[in-house]
Amino acid sequence: MVIAAITSVVAGCDIPTELPTYDTLWEAVLLRDSVSTLQLLPDGVSVHPKGGFAVDSFATTTEVAIEDVCEFCTCFEGPIPALDIQPYDWPFRLPSRVLEADVSEGMARVVLHNDAGFDVLDDGAGNIGHLRIDFFDTRSRSVLDSVRISRPLPDGDSVTVEFDLTGLTVSSSLVARVSGRTPGSGCDVVDLSTEGGFRADVRILGVRTESVIVVLADSDLDVEGRTVELPRAVVDRLRPGEAEVTLEVRVEARLPVETEMLISAASHPSLLFSRDAALYAPLVLPAAAGDGVSVRESYVLDVSAIQGAEQLFIDTRNQILGDPIVTLDGDESVSYSVLLNARIPSR
Repeated sequence: MVIAAITSVVAGCDIPTELPTYDTLWEAVLLRDSVSTLQLLPDGVSVHPKGGFAVDSFATTTEVAIEDVCEFCTCFEGPIPALDIQPYDWPFRLPSRVLEADVSEGMARVVLHNDAGFDVLDDGAGNIGHLRIDFFDTRSRSVLDSVRISRPLPDGDSVTVEFDLTGLTVSSSLVARVSGRTPGSGCDVVDLSTEGGFRADVRILGVRTESVIVVLADSDLDVEGRTVELPRAVVDRLRPGEAEVTLEVRVEARLPVETEMLISAASHPSLLFSRDAALYAPLVLPAAAGDGVSVRESYVLDVSAIQGAEQLFIDTRNQILGDPIVTLDGDESVSYSVLLNARIPSR
């Protein structure tokens, strides 16, 4: 911060009857901060060393009762005959606020656990059933890949299958669709419990993507407020009608959505963003295209609201005005600077 030199003086040939009055300019940088793509990314997404973004391995575990996929399995007392296993979808999940990602590399893994109480694929008499696990896109209604399992799967055992995600778009529409046929329990009497059935762990692994579609939150754009100590020489001269205080706000932004920056200045933190603040004003940032946007505005503070104050508190609140669903590619940024200019009397 600097205190500038005298800018004006009373001149003339007459002998002055009182001391001349000077105007002094005081300048200070109150806030300088920036927000980058890294700060806009939701939890579970980070910058990848090879470029683009890395999506953390994300798993979900879901249980389904045997009666929900094998309608008549629980209708028999004693041995269970051969029956169809109805299709059931086990969804893949992405980190919160991540909607889609075009995958450069990565895989999906399904681990299906048999907790039914009997071997669902081997009746012990030479009859083998099968499970079909389709990697299915519910949006396009298409099978992206498929694996068929035809081997014994005893109670408590599990089967693991993996699917390559390279070149695909991962989203909530991707599921592992499991269906098949059980040969039954042969001659064995099975006492099925209501908790018995299947349990599946589905996860995405090692996903790298060049861009990611996310839901932005207002808090993603937050920058930390600042407190400035006002010199005594300035405090004593902040008089309404004699002093003029302005804030000059400069913003360089490259965001794919329109946002609003609310800026406030006050003599106490409790007065920020209130009617008693020295400043409470909005600054709209258009959605950026190409090289981005540059905005520069000046705001006049209410001097009476900071008269006698030894500190000046500055803070911002940012909110998204447009559609918060955006595509991030790594070049997003917002840079802020707030400069204070005070023209005060010399005494």
